[in-house]
Amino acid sequence: IISEIRPGSVLEQYDLEGAAVDTLTIEEEGEVHFEVNAHEVKNLLKVTSDNPRRMMKVRRNPSSKFFHPLPDEIEVELPSGSLLCNISGSPPRVKSFQDGSPVAYLIPPKMFIDEILMPDGYARKGLNSSELQTLLSSHREVEGRILVLKNSQTQKPSSPEEIFPDNLRLELPAGKLGISFTGKNARVERIHDGSIMADQLYIGMLLDTIEVPGGSIFSGLTASEVSRILKDTSKVEGRIMTLQAPGSVHLLRARDDDALEESNYSASRR
Repeated sequence: IISEIRPGSVLEQYDLEGAAVDTLTIEEEGEVHFEVNAHEVKNLLKVTSDNPRRMMKVRRNPSSKFFHPLPDEIEVELPSGSLLCNISGSPPRVKSFQDGSPVAYLIPPKMFIDEILMPDGYARKGLNSSELQTLLSSHREVEGRILVLKNSQTQKPSSPEEIFPDNLRLELPAGKLGISFTGKNARVERIHDGSIMADQLYIGMLLDTIEVPGGSIFSGLTASEVSRILKDTSKVEGRIMTLQAPGSVHLLRARDDDALEESNYSASRR
């Protein structure tokens, strides 16, 4: 409720004392905030003070039955870079925003983070705050990340689920990649801290092929064969690695023993 309008305020002409805030819209960003309390309104107005296209809808009767309810679910597209906010809990909630946070006016109060979507098709539902922060950190420079937020008063968290891209085709830079593989059908076992590939692939994905410029296309590889090929070709630019989603062993290209033997990479399968 607007308790006081100070002299000189741009709202002075509207005689709004005693009215209640219904919605606050940040028009430039297309964000609408519902069911905001006095503290939340104050913070939103503060962090958007440089935005000339804000609109506050009020109702003169604070007991009106026509206030807009908080939606059950919204999607928020994140900018690249650090979000400068503190996330905790399970399900994850944004507890506070640091000065200069680019999402301070994008994430409404009273909502929890239920899912994260990546532009390459990866998605993770029902995750806790630690899992979410790991993904946000490793993919901080990715454009087009989306958070699915749910109303904590009307919705329940989704059951944990991980959805992978059907396939990925990655051009590998020269140098150490910081990826470990395991298994007879090589799959990504670990993405090491500081890996230059951390925001391009996911643990559990199956390696399909490695293509070395001017050489062969290797397929049907064991983890040890993958490691040796990547190490021996680490100075080569333009290598291509293709990956398939977990559970897609039947889609992997058949093993090419001739290519492996010609390059002395063959290793017996245990």
